[in-house]
Amino acid sequence: MFVEIDRDDPRVATDETGNLRARREALVVAVVAVVAVVAVVAVVAVAIAIATLPVPHDVFAGSFSMADMAIPQIAFFYGGAGLYLMYALGVAGRWTRRCARMSLRPHAMGLWMAVIGLGMMALVCAGLRWSALFARSSSSSGGVV
Repeated sequence: MFVEIDRDDPRVATDETGNLRARREALVVAVVAVVAVVAVVAVVAVAIAIATLPVPHDVFAGSFSMADMAIPQIAFFYGGAGLYLMYALGVAGRWTRRCARMSLRPHAMGLWMAVIGLGMMALVCAGLRWSALFARSSSSSGGVV
């Protein structure tokens, strides 16, 4: 059932070579993850910036509640920013959940409360963005959905 490992065989990884290989692979994974996150942030920022270039500054002078979602660039700006905020809150909640599962009781309680708060903020962010977007777009089209 069990195969005996010959430690003198050069193809067999020792503790030292196994640790070195694991560190190298972890470094590659970390670099790829950082590059992917930076690329996503850059794409979102550039897309939002390009979409808002042709819009006059006066349109952005108000807040989200005052924004005219009938203008496609404004809807894209607030929709993209809201989606990214929802994504960021969700990922932060996911990582906090992971830490909460590994923590001891006093710390875990606070982390679980943070997980619930981050999740609720992500849900509320999604609900407010989309309800406001659909409410404004239906009211600007004459009230017909």
